Amino acid sequence: YELYPNYSVFDVKLNARGFGEDEIYLGYIDILKNIRRGNTFVKYQAKDGKTKTIVARKGMIKFYDIFREMLEADSEHRKLSDSSTNKKNEKVRMSLSTMNIVLGSVYKSLQDGYRVEVVKTLKANGENAQISYSSELGVWVFSSKNVAILAKTPSELDSYRESVNSMRYSFSLLIAEAWFKKLEDIEASGHDIEELKKDIDGKNLIGEYVGNPEHKHLIVYPEIKIIFYTMVDNNSEITCMLPEESLSVFKKYGIECVTYESLGVFTDFAELRNCLRDQYVKISAESIAVGEEGYVIYFVRRQADPEVQKPDIVLSLGKLKTLEYRFYRKLREKLAGVIAKLNKAGHNANK
Repeated sequence: YELYPNYSVFDVKLNARGFGEDEIYLGYIDILKNIRRGNTFVKYQAKDGKTKTIVARKGMIKFYDIFREMLEADSEHRKLSDSSTNKKNEKVRMSLSTMNIVLGSVYKSLQDGYRVEVVKTLKANGENAQISYSSELGVWVFSSKNVAILAKTPSELDSYRESVNSMRYSFSLLIAEAWFKKLEDIEASGHDIEELKKDIDGKNLIGEYVGNPEHKHLIVYPEIKIIFYTMVDNNSEITCMLPEESLSVFKKYGIECVTYESLGVFTDFAELRNCLRDQYVKISAESIAVGEEGYVIYFVRRQADPEVQKPDIVLSLGKLKTLEYRFYRKLREKLAGVIAKLNKAGHNANK
């Protein structure tokens, strides 16, 4: 590795995009759980002389939209009518797989006697940003979805800016710059950065990098910053940390994060589904000025019996998007396709 020659950094991702990616994730649950939206391993020589590999960064499991058919009565009993491989059946099969990933564990947990809390968080609209700290390596790990860089101080970022691979590191550099600036604010407010490092050691803070006029999305933010929404334990198989655990760290250090709202704790799947249906209707009608891209829904398993020593965990997540955002997103995709075709044909459509 250029800045740290004794470290070998490996970024792992699924070699597929769009529909092909979904086919793999929805067809192979082990791949979905283990090839996250962001995976970085670092191999290095430990003080005892042995070669060691650690998980330096673990992203979220890919989570999917909650669509209307999921929320229909008896949706949990839907099955594929036949096993033929026509396009219609493939679409239904993927729909059922998506529903099972989002709500299957929720249904089973309720059947097993647990309670399930539904937590709603605003979904910021930017570039995926991930930040970890490793005391074992003594460095920050800054990442876009697929590329990580290591650095201890802002001055070390120059090594990446001057690298022959600088284009590859471009988004990770922007994220690192924003975080080092945030660390200055945290320290200026009286917090101890070393204490922060201890609190997030081995954890991955995940958010959205927003506000950069050179990387505009549909939602306009007045300044460059990272808006965080969750944390992941790099050494755990759990989807992500509990909402209240992430929120506690963000609040302690004044780290900007999305809004959190509990929609209730449920013991009955039909009641939980009715809650989601109401939210689906409400959120669809919201303006992007209010609901921005939409919301992420966390399904959290809670203990029904306080004497049972089994930890609360996040079972799964889903997205509910505003209709206005979906419309503009689709329009942007269509326009991008038209521009690409015109450019390929020799017309400069970017003018």
